[in-house]
Amino acid sequence: MSLIKDYISDRRHKKLEEINRALEQLKHENVATDALKPKSTLTTPVSHPPMRTGKDLLFIGILLVCVIVLIVTSFYYRSQYATLNDNYQEKVNALSKLEADLQKKIGDLETTQEERDRLEASEETLQEERDRLESDVEDLELEIETLEDDITVKRAEVDNLTRTINQQRNEIDRWKDCIEDELDQNLSVCD
Repeated sequence: MSLIKDYISDRRHKKLEEINRALEQLKHENVATDALKPKSTLTTPVSHPPMRTGKDLLFIGILLVCVIVLIVTSFYYRSQYATLNDNYQEKVNALSKLEADLQKKIGDLETTQEERDRLEASEETLQEERDRLESDVEDLELEIETLEDDITVKRAEVDNLTRTINQQRNEIDRWKDCIEDELDQNLSVCD
């Protein structure tokens, strides 16, 4: 704001210097014309304004109008500058807020990416564990099938052995009966 004040102040000083030069020139012209006028010995009680008074008043009026316009213009531009400055500060504050929001979102994004990376690593570990467990399950299923086949074979063997035992018991029972029945008789009959 000091730049505008300096500019306005410089303009005022220049205008004031111009006005002072014009006034000095007018004074010199009045003095020069007064020196050339014959001095009258008669004095009149009524003083007449010099002829140039109208021009001087017009000049002062124009000068006052210029000063008033300058003052009004300076107030207008000062208010415009204040409005622009307020708008600028609002934009700066909004930009700062947006920057803070952006930094927060970048932080959230980084946290989310780290979480995602951790979950991906965990998923890979779980996938490896799952593959290993599926392989173990397949191995166990094959082992179960093998054991079921072994059980089937063992049951068949047990059935065969049970039949053999039953046959041998029957044979033993037959021999016992034969031996008991024929104990007094000839043993060769039990063959």
